[in-house]
Amino acid sequence: FAKLNNDIFSGVIFMQYTVSSLVLCMSTLRLSQIHTFSPTLLSIFLYFVSMIVQIFMPCFAGNQITVA
Repeated sequence: FAKLNNDIFSGVIFMQYTVSSLVLCMSTLRLSQIHTFSPTLLSIFLYFVSMIVQIFMPCFAGNQITVA
């Protein structure tokens, strides 16, 4: 059962990490170009945080599985 789940989800999770990493890079670039008190800053920053959470959650869950 674990091998089957690993085979199914490994490609999907790899693509999620890849796309989220690209989005993080682009968001960081965009954040560096925006003025400090721009209304766009908050929306891009919140999007940046949501991408970090998308990467963190599966990593944390996988860590808890391997530790337990």
